[in-house]
Amino acid sequence: MRREDVQSLVLAAHELGISLREACALMRDVSVEARKLKGLWRRGSTRSPLIALGVALIAFPEPIISDIVGWTLIVSGLIGSRVRPPPIYVEDVIDTANTALLELRKLLPSLL
Repeated sequence: MRREDVQSLVLAAHELGISLREACALMRDVSVEARKLKGLWRRGSTRSPLIALGVALIAFPEPIISDIVGWTLIVSGLIGSRVRPPPIYVEDVIDTANTALLELRKLLPSLL
């Protein structure tokens, strides 16, 4: 190989490395944003994580402290889920908008 060929090969490998680094950074950013958006879609269960942690502590073999803390977490999770209003999801917004549009279509003939 000639010296110019080796230099162009090194330059191409360097540019490929930069491109791969940029692609990995973009993929990481996409996954971070996808995780943020995941909370907007309704999942199967909307239970509090405190309840799951409390059940895990009750199942833990140490009988005294983990039971007390576990039941406390379960009760606080249940109270928190009752006090806090349910979150609004994307499906709810779409359904509400469709319902509002149907109501407006029903009212439109009476307004004209």
